[in-house]
Amino acid sequence: MEKATFYLPCPSRNGDEYPPSFEGYYDPSHTWNGWVGNPLFTREIYDKIVEYYTNKEFNTEEDIEYIKEFTDPETNKTSLSVSMHGSLFSFGSSCLCWSVDTEDDKDNMGTVYLMEEK
Repeated sequence: MEKATFYLPCPSRNGDEYPPSFEGYYDPSHTWNGWVGNPLFTREIYDKIVEYYTNKEFNTEEDIEYIKEFTDPETNKTSLSVSMHGSLFSFGSSCLCWSVDTEDDKDNMGTVYLMEEK
């Protein structure tokens, strides 16, 4: 597993020019239709993703309903873990089209949510 930051390539609705990125882990050899197949996040980052995509100030009820199944930590907790951070969680894996930020993206990124150093 490699550590990276991931984003959903859809317009940001909170007024930022670019969508946010979230730090997590993935297997670069596992893709889904050219997208990152299964990014996994610590509970801390998972909660930030849920908070961002369920915020009623800048997400429509339709958008929130679409991702509702991904917001339950019990059903999205995986069997994988990282020793310093604990269990890893999936958010829309193999359904939402996550992309990996690259070095070329650094000037065109929105807010980046990183894991706390442990």
